[in-house]
Amino acid sequence: KNVLTAQEMLSRMNAKLAADHNKQAAQARFKNQIVEMLYATLLEQGVLDYVAEAMLEGLDVEAGPDGEKAGESPDAGLLVRMVYTKIISIIGKPNVAFENRSVSASEIVSDQPESEPDDPDGSKAQNENEAGATKPAGKVRKKKSAKPKKPFVAAFIGPTGVGKTTTIAKLSADFILNKNARVSLISADTYRIAAVEQLRTYADILDIDLGVVYNPEDMREQLSAASGVDVVLIDTAGRSHRHGENMAELKALLESAEICHKYLVLSLTTKFEDMVEIVETFSDISDFNIIFTKLDETKTVGSVLNLCYHTGKTVSYITFGQNVPNDIRVLQPEEIARLILCGTSSVLT
Repeated sequence: KNVLTAQEMLSRMNAKLAADHNKQAAQARFKNQIVEMLYATLLEQGVLDYVAEAMLEGLDVEAGPDGEKAGESPDAGLLVRMVYTKIISIIGKPNVAFENRSVSASEIVSDQPESEPDDPDGSKAQNENEAGATKPAGKVRKKKSAKPKKPFVAAFIGPTGVGKTTTIAKLSADFILNKNARVSLISADTYRIAAVEQLRTYADILDIDLGVVYNPEDMREQLSAASGVDVVLIDTAGRSHRHGENMAELKALLESAEICHKYLVLSLTTKFEDMVEIVETFSDISDFNIIFTKLDETKTVGSVLNLCYHTGKTVSYITFGQNVPNDIRVLQPEEIARLILCGTSSVLT
């Protein structure tokens, strides 16, 4: 007699479903269910709530009974594309200085005919050739003297254990093997045990020079001696952003390299609050772009979007493993947007 009839069971299930729906609706931040779903997806990838809300700003329009809003409601595909575009715009284009820099050369060769002062367009020489003059016909390769370009110099800074030395090894191998660049290394990491030897091992494998510096004067001497190379990469000691004396030493060292690009290396496994503190502290001593490491050691990439939104800094590279030189690439905002919206790291790895 106490067994529920099918009708009673159905009634109770419907009541429970209605109660759950009302509870979820009360907790929901957005009227549009698709926008609410996108919000949940962003949070799952580690995007902070206020950053997620900024990505969805202006999209929360309640859909009508047929899935369309009163007026114009974007469909699911359009909403996803709009969020995707916003993420890309916040991350911005990567700033990779060397990628846009031509390899230095001591001479520039021109295939244009050599012209004389009174024959700027070369017509006189051409006429003489047609008349049987001794000057050889055709194009004459002309060498124009040019001052050799100074090498591209980059210093890698950041806290301990984020992968600065391995990142330098990856970039060195990439510059040599894929860009035919001449590379030299400098180690200023004389605090960590075996740090110089680790970089020396990479230098020996790549058959490139390695200099060791202990102070700003050493740095100036090493950079002055770095002639005949296209790239000089500087490894610095890991510095605690909370240790004022260490930061002052690093600032003096960086100032001794007059024209030097700086890259702050950060691990994606670091808590966002600590990332912000690190960025703000290092910003006091120098301007820089960011390199994110250890993508392979985390399931979420929301910190990339969070940090770009919060600080306005530009990201140059991202690393995702220990393999040299394969596990590094120029960060593409489109890839990060797909990672955040799809929730998988397979896009990169």
